[in-house]
Amino acid sequence: MSFLRKQLQASNGQALLIVVLIMVVGLTVTLSLVSRSIVNLKTSVDQTNSQKALAAAEAGVEQSIKNSANIGSSTTPKNFTNNASFYATYTQVAGNTSFLANGGNLVSKNEGTYIWLSTYDTTPWDDSWTGDLTIYWGDTSGNDSTNAALEISVISGANPASAVIKRYAMDPYGARGNNFTVVAGANKGSFPIGSRTFGYKYTLSVTTGLLVRINPIYFSTYLGVLGSIPLPDQGTIITANGAAADTRRRITVFQGYPQLPA
Repeated sequence: MSFLRKQLQASNGQALLIVVLIMVVGLTVTLSLVSRSIVNLKTSVDQTNSQKALAAAEAGVEQSIKNSANIGSSTTPKNFTNNASFYATYTQVAGNTSFLANGGNLVSKNEGTYIWLSTYDTTPWDDSWTGDLTIYWGDTSGNDSTNAALEISVISGANPASAVIKRYAMDPYGARGNNFTVVAGANKGSFPIGSRTFGYKYTLSVTTGLLVRINPIYFSTYLGVLGSIPLPDQGTIITANGAAADTRRRITVFQGYPQLPA
């Protein structure tokens, strides 16, 4: 009888242990499923808020362009009924003696960008610019063969009726065999302009200049500009900040002036 009692007690202990193990496993699985559901829900909410914030920032860009002015501020943003908000800044790109072309954005190869020498306003071409214009481009971390060549077209004249176009072409890599002017000597080095450092430069002497078009060839590149005297405004940078709950999205757009037909 004593032996049977001991066996029953041992069985009860094993059963309790099995029940505890099953509870632990079940609780672990349940917590894992709950945790995963919470993460999925949070991810879904974050994605929704991100889309709301992005849409708000896009609306901020449109409103700022439409009004040609700042919209709201970081302390007094514009609110939407879906609990999203935005504020936008409208900044004129001044043609200081040195600046980054294309609003500091990469200039795609074979697309090019413009440097305005005359003031773009309601009466365009009513003034001109005379001075030395230095163009900077290229990446100092690369080599000559992996950097862009440039085609530069300068439109100049006392007025549009008498305007002429003069073209320049330069390449830091002479082995391409394109008969461009080879950039060498003091025109190769390390040249800081704004927030960037360029590997090449080329200086043009401009008389009664109206407009300059710079077209990268072979590779896209950033461009810097240095004038011996300041140039007119070059366009506008619009920066819009959208928010929804704790999510923030920012959009920066460069709005240049209308381009001439090719």
